[in-house]
Amino acid sequence: MSFVYRWSLRRGGWRRLFLLAAAVGLAGCGTVSHELPTRFFPEPPTPPRIQFLQAIRTSNDIEPHTKMEGFLFGNIEVRTFAKVYSVAVHDGVIYAADTQLGSLVIVDPIHQKFQAIDDRGEGDMHRPVYVAIDDEGTKYISDYDRQQVLVYDKRDRFVRAFGSKEEFRPIGVAVYDEKLYVTDTKDQEVEVLDKRTGEKLATIGHPGTAPGEFYNPLGCTVDREGNLYVTDMFNARVEKFDSDGKFLFTFGRRGDRPGDFARPKGIAVDDDGFIYVVDSAFENVQIFTPDGKPALFFGGFGGPEVPGAMWLPSGIVLTQDAKLMEYYRPRFDPDFEVKYLILVSNQFGPSYINVYALGEARPGTPLAEGKVRQRFKESKAKEDLKPSSFTTRPQGQGAEGEAAPGK
Repeated sequence: MSFVYRWSLRRGGWRRLFLLAAAVGLAGCGTVSHELPTRFFPEPPTPPRIQFLQAIRTSNDIEPHTKMEGFLFGNIEVRTFAKVYSVAVHDGVIYAADTQLGSLVIVDPIHQKFQAIDDRGEGDMHRPVYVAIDDEGTKYISDYDRQQVLVYDKRDRFVRAFGSKEEFRPIGVAVYDEKLYVTDTKDQEVEVLDKRTGEKLATIGHPGTAPGEFYNPLGCTVDREGNLYVTDMFNARVEKFDSDGKFLFTFGRRGDRPGDFARPKGIAVDDDGFIYVVDSAFENVQIFTPDGKPALFFGGFGGPEVPGAMWLPSGIVLTQDAKLMEYYRPRFDPDFEVKYLILVSNQFGPSYINVYALGEARPGTPLAEGKVRQRFKESKAKEDLKPSSFTTRPQGQGAEGEAAPGK
């Protein structure tokens, strides 16, 4: 799969890139066969790679109720998120770590269930940040306030907690084979734990700005070969290590051009080695080639009327979960061959979880040939949408220089 950037820009250029793409689309479409019911990235006439599928805001998006049901049964409770920091998927179910609710929210679109894990005992969550799930369905949840990683089994029952207060401050979590990787913003390193016992097996990195060092490591993920990728937020870069923890390379810098970062957070890698990085400040996801070259971005700021817009995004997961793929299949454009689903969590705004499809247009179709057009309203200026600031400098630091989740 290949992606191409053809634009370099300075401050404010993300928006100009959208406008330029739209202008090129109008100039180059030729005969338009139809209007698209949803949004694609890049915009036509460029062959698309990403289709926006759904915005999940409340339980109504999973458990729809008719007006007749409301009339017959009275007020029907509508449940909502408060501040979703990350998402994970297992067996057709979406799990969302909500830092403000202090819970892991279970979103089951297939069985139309929307509920939170409510453990008020030893497994009581205070401020869950990132969640990772292994093949057995075991959940690993970093809790910023408890300063522990909480473990829940496949039936969502609390099992144990790793770490103790002041031992480390866990943020990102990733599981691979028998290892659990945890980014630690207290000691500015990645801790490698035995996923069953919590025993510390190794540490990767240390504080600093040189290659292989960290200044507020946040998100982490592991590819199919066992290589580790970490978003180093205040150094505005991504760092890659091999399965033994040896530093391989880094990419990214602080700036506002494609390939640059302001606040990189969540990260994912697909089976072809392409790297997906969420940037909360740019409010988009950038896709990089396996060697760290910018290839494509999607998302961007926008009001409720703009499909696929992001609002302070922080988490991402790629999945080929068979049940979830089948559930979303009716939403796939018939001219679009889907390979993965992509879920992105937003901390604020009209959508807390955005669902996208990654793929490519079928050869010879109007979508592949650019003979379509998108239709959605232009958003207001970004500063009119919400009180988050665009910044290229570390702000809102917590104790010892680390960023509190949500910043």
